[in-house]
Amino acid sequence: MESNLKTNMAKILLLFSVILFSACDDYFTNPMKDKETGEDINLLILDFNFFKTRMTYQLKDAKTGEIIRQNATLTFSGKNAGDIVNYSGEKNENYQTTQGQIELTADPNVAISETAPFEFAITVEITGYNTLTRSISFQSEGVKTIELQLAKVSDETETEHTGGTENGIDTVFHFSLPPVGIKSAQTAEYKINYTLTMSNLLKFTDESGQLIFKSKEEALNAYKLDPENFLKVTISSFNEYQPGVEAVNINGTIRNALFHKLET
Repeated sequence: MESNLKTNMAKILLLFSVILFSACDDYFTNPMKDKETGEDINLLILDFNFFKTRMTYQLKDAKTGEIIRQNATLTFSGKNAGDIVNYSGEKNENYQTTQGQIELTADPNVAISETAPFEFAITVEITGYNTLTRSISFQSEGVKTIELQLAKVSDETETEHTGGTENGIDTVFHFSLPPVGIKSAQTAEYKINYTLTMSNLLKFTDESGQLIFKSKEEALNAYKLDPENFLKVTISSFNEYQPGVEAVNINGTIRNALFHKLET
């Protein structure tokens, strides 16, 4: 009886061993071989220290300072635009992100110094925001963080202006828009002057492409019906930007300077 028990236990242990080793077969398989084809697996090991200049672009709402987590398209242009690549060493026509930031790098074969600055322009497009284009210049290698402030269209302030006439409507409409609020740290004033002749006015079309006025007489009659509202100009402005570093051209030399955009 005892002999039969030992024999049965030995059989059970042997069965468990077979099952165990069958289940663990994957642990003894060469990890550098494809399990299905048996072909060698090539591994790409990235050494991030290989990239000397790493750039993080952060997309922020100019009013709130919050990261814009929407679909964004970034495009590069300028002298060193072709030297901006991803961490696989690939250069794309544009780069997409929905996370509010993206990390790229400079080609490690391109030297960067004060005498050989890394210069380019970046354009950012996000639905609901004004397109932003900004010039950037690096004069040294290393880790860079670039904050890009975009103004939301809905945050802009609209101001409506009506035009006057000079020498009668037969000649010209004239808009002279005085400065509103602070426009310069030096409080320098500026004006927007624009004139519109009758011949220009007769070329205006509606959304379907049809001429608004078929003749000078038709335009004159429309003007006489409501002179004050006949023609208006609407200005959309935004002035809640935060200061930041931007590349500026000083006597032909590109320098980084603390720049505060007061209004667009």
